[in-house]
Amino acid sequence: MGESNKIEEMLLAIWRTNYPVMMARLVVLQNACQALDAGSLDDVTRGDAYVAAHKLAGVLGTFGLPEGSDIASQLEASLGPEGGVPDKQSFSDSVAKLEKMIEAKPR
Repeated sequence: MGESNKIEEMLLAIWRTNYPVMMARLVVLQNACQALDAGSLDDVTRGDAYVAAHKLAGVLGTFGLPEGSDIASQLEASLGPEGGVPDKQSFSDSVAKLEKMIEAKPR
């Protein structure tokens, strides 16, 4: 077995182990999306979503999802102190894209 195959297998094992964590972070973003849609995105929900997006942005590229990392970075920026109120449709679309990417990744 080649070195690259061993690395791929190790990354897949780590992905499998961390999949529930990725999904939990996605749920935090979905909750923020619902709050934003309802006009009730409070500071706590926003802060939790900011942290979740930051963590997803930092790790998705490692697991072969660089586009997911980019999307999470954009969500993070929209939730940051300089972001203002995120655009509902754009935020929702981005969260949906992330969900599809994460769920489509073999585990």
